[in-house]
Amino acid sequence: MEWADSWVANNQPSIFRELEKVELAHRLRFENDYGRGIQQFYVELGALVDAVDDVNFAERDHWPPFRYVQFVLLAKNLGSLHSAMDRLSRGFYQDALSLTRSSYDAWLRLVFISCYPDDPYAALMHRTPKGTPSFNATDLVRVQLRLDWLSKYRIMSAFAHGNSVDALQSIQAAIERSGDPERLGLQQSYDVSRIELVFPFLEFLVLAYLRFVVERLLAPHEARTPGVHHRAEESIAFIRHKFTDHPKPYWHATMTDLDYVFELLAAADRGDDWRAIRNTRPEVSDDTP
Repeated sequence: MEWADSWVANNQPSIFRELEKVELAHRLRFENDYGRGIQQFYVELGALVDAVDDVNFAERDHWPPFRYVQFVLLAKNLGSLHSAMDRLSRGFYQDALSLTRSSYDAWLRLVFISCYPDDPYAALMHRTPKGTPSFNATDLVRVQLRLDWLSKYRIMSAFAHGNSVDALQSIQAAIERSGDPERLGLQQSYDVSRIELVFPFLEFLVLAYLRFVVERLLAPHEARTPGVHHRAEESIAFIRHKFTDHPKPYWHATMTDLDYVFELLAAADRGDDWRAIRNTRPEVSDDTP
């Protein structure tokens, strides 16, 4: 295979060396512009990772059968949260949103399992046995939980499914002949609007995961490592505070919605009728944006 080694050595593409420089420049600018928020995110994510690790050593004999499925599912999605921030810092916004969507989908499956605990594996399977509810993210959010969160999923899905948002923007610009002709290909640019689209989603998911660990998996007296539970609760309080001050009121309402979801989860885990809580909310109409 010497010819192959020679061919590779003689045809090294320069684009990837240039891309490394662009990634580094993006990361440096990102850290300069959002350094405080980045550091806070990693402290919060670290609190989540430590809390999940402690669950490994907690007493689990009292867990209902479905709880271990939830624990595994949650733990296996921690990497996506870390990877999403890494891709965001390097300017790969589509990748970051795709990873964020995956983590969001996993969290919804945790909720689904508590609501339908008889067959928790149904949340992990594409095809479920007859008579077993199957997981559908849109149906769970809009119909089962009556949450007006569909816009969140649509935004993330648009980037995850072929990056149709950027493609449509480029096509529209070409049709309207607005601006200079775009040179298409593998390239990056620093986009504040994309950064500030992804960042709140990531913070929201760390909060949602932290609350699930603290409220459903790890009681304070079960924490093995001193301070783990306290740091997790501090991180929850801090993220909530940041969303309270967020410039977009949409995120204020999301905090109230999250409280409602965890109230519903507590009822479901007690064996109470979670639908009674759900029914206090109005249905989400089909014409809701």
